Amino acid sequence: MYNELITRTPEDIKNNFEEIRSLCKKEPISIVVDGKEDMVIVSYDNYISMMTDFEKEAYHMLCDKLAQAEDDFKNGRVYSSEQVFDEVINNIKNKKL
Repeated sequence: MYNELITRTPEDIKNNFEEIRSLCKKEPISIVVDGKEDMVIVSYDNYISMMTDFEKEAYHMLCDKLAQAEDDFKNGRVYSSEQVFDEVINNIKNKKL
């Protein structure tokens, strides 16, 4: 999505708020505290856009999984909870997980 974030310090935000605010409308800005990236600031519109994209992707992934589950059920690819847990326990014992 983004190659390299613009970085600023808390002092930059305090002293150059309007500049930072303007930059945030174009791209996210990383806030660096004590030499480490601490947080990212994005504009409200970009945040809503990112969340909308995330929600759409999550919805499509859920629909795909539900379609796969329905296909598995129709084709007899189902297991009891006991079978599933037995396999998980065996895999743990054999360190396959």
